[in-house]
Amino acid sequence: MAKKSQAEGKIRGSIVNGIFYPSEEDKLRSLLEKLLNESPEKPGNAFAIVSPHAGYSYAGGIIASAFKSALKRTIKYIVIIAPIHNNPSNGIFLPESKFFLTPIGSIPVNQEMVEEMHSCSTEILCKDLPHLEEHCIEVQLPFIRHLFPQASIIPVLLGNSAMRNIKMLSNALQLTFSPHYMHTLFVITANMSGYIREEDADRETELLISLIIEKNWKGIVAQKENKTLSSCGAGCIASILSFNNVNYRLRVIEQNSSLSIEQNRKKKVNYASIAIYNEENDGV
Repeated sequence: MAKKSQAEGKIRGSIVNGIFYPSEEDKLRSLLEKLLNESPEKPGNAFAIVSPHAGYSYAGGIIASAFKSALKRTIKYIVIIAPIHNNPSNGIFLPESKFFLTPIGSIPVNQEMVEEMHSCSTEILCKDLPHLEEHCIEVQLPFIRHLFPQASIIPVLLGNSAMRNIKMLSNALQLTFSPHYMHTLFVITANMSGYIREEDADRETELLISLIIEKNWKGIVAQKENKTLSSCGAGCIASILSFNNVNYRLRVIEQNSSLSIEQNRKKKVNYASIAIYNEENDGV
């Protein structure tokens, strides 16, 4: 929930600490270090990353590998693009809150960038309620606070994955951040499938990853609209891949599923970390 204090502004408090990740500062820092140290991924220059939004016991290693792929860069702005799980509507939602809280410290929201994005369309709204109810941005925040303590964030929630919404988000992101690409990291939070039958999850994941590698963002939107993809976050991925001023190279870093923890062979969620590079900017 949002509360007041830090330098006169609303703070978006944590809602899944103690559930998705430890609520105690020392335990969380230790876990983050463990996950990062155990990841075989080397620090790199990823322009954007795809990172899951599951609990750390399920996908913490995958999340760590995604962030390590961008760790060589000097990052000032981190744009977190996430889906709305419950009753997604038309529109794009930016926060009113000035800070997002984690057990290892608060992270400032970049107000200038929020205002600039807000000005791009009347359907881009500054509204806290969707952010207060949604966990998928929060899951990324401890890694951001730990690895990029000087960065500010721009949390973005995408409503439904209709083509119109995707284009509106893509245009707003390019207009706002093109001058700042060198120091901006885009974090797309997405699972590769919903919690569905194992064979369906694997088929959908194979389809989604093939579309991502092909940079076929229109295909992702079409499959999402046809309900052949259950991935929460597929539309967010499409919004980045549709940039017309970036030459992308993509790499799937690591994949896993909820079966690493659960032994229910009837249903599962698939996860993946993906690094997206801007080849026109020296790997950035």
